[in-house]
Amino acid sequence: MLSLQGYIGAYKVHSFAAVPARVSLPLRTSDRTSQLHLVFRYHVLRMTSNVEGIKKTLNSYRDALVASNAEECASLYASDGVTMAQNFFPVVGRDAIKEWYSNCFANIALSVSFDIKEAVVVSEEYGFARTTSAGTQTINKTGQTSKEANQELFVMKKVEDEWKIARYCFCTTNPPK
Repeated sequence: MLSLQGYIGAYKVHSFAAVPARVSLPLRTSDRTSQLHLVFRYHVLRMTSNVEGIKKTLNSYRDALVASNAEECASLYASDGVTMAQNFFPVVGRDAIKEWYSNCFANIALSVSFDIKEAVVVSEEYGFARTTSAGTQTINKTGQTSKEANQELFVMKKVEDEWKIARYCFCTTNPPK
């Protein structure tokens, strides 16, 4: 294994995991261009994988919302996660978030789709995503259905190699009534 942590030329390489040495690029100590190319290629592959991981978590979150599954929704949050919903105080911590979703799903059912507008990895540990959602909301007691539309901002945190929701804020995009 070849460790990529340290200096290569004038560039500082930060905490990359070890990479298999069977890479097709020549790795002569004097060949700094090849070494930089390897670092760049590795970084791009990691970032692409991380973006896909964020999208996977967001799609699982949408599935849990549609299934009215409070436990699954909460499991997608970091242990210290925060939900900030329009017209509500922040809900902090996975247990409180689970209770909040349980209360929501006792009152409403959602049928929504997500459009992931952007998912960005800013470090090995953090990323963010901006989404919109649209569909319907049904009031459980009456069966009355209304249009549901929101814009959302997710701050994502990598926990034990899985992307979790660290902070989630959303507000309606429906016109005022």
